[in-house]
Amino acid sequence: GAFEEEEVRLSHRVWKYSMLTINTKFTTVQSLFAEYTAFCQQIWVPTHVAEEKLNEFYMLCLRRI
Repeated sequence: GAFEEEEVRLSHRVWKYSMLTINTKFTTVQSLFAEYTAFCQQIWVPTHVAEEKLNEFYMLCLRRI
């Protein structure tokens, strides 16, 4: 799904790039989720399952940092 595709993109562009500081990586994750949630709120009302998946993905990103 969409979360898995985004994880692959982040993995190649952000997580494995050692020149980025932890602060930069954290800011990238924050802006990604702010943009994603704003976009989603305009199109659909998230279900409990969708919110759980989004939270799982967010926590995965934070653990990777």
